[in-house]
Amino acid sequence: MTTHPRATRALWLGVVGLIGSPLFLPLFLGPFAWVAGARARREIASDPQRWGGRDLATAGMVVGIVDTVLLAITLLVGAGFLLLVVIFGVAASGSGH
Repeated sequence: MTTHPRATRALWLGVVGLIGSPLFLPLFLGPFAWVAGARARREIASDPQRWGGRDLATAGMVVGIVDTVLLAITLLVGAGFLLLVVIFGVAASGSGH
């Protein structure tokens, strides 16, 4: 039985996204890891005699979900910060008159 290549890919994408998360951009790999892991699990379930690697696919999917949640939190915090900057900028420009 051969390990499904998408299972390995999902795990790699998820791990790279998680390790590189302080750099922010690798977090965008999370959704791809999530989808790749889910597809691999489906294909493994449909042909278990041909494909193995269900645990790898599950791990990649879970790490991809964690990456995606971190990405969402990062984007929300960034948007909130930007909103505060705009509010304080408008308030500061209007208070001088």
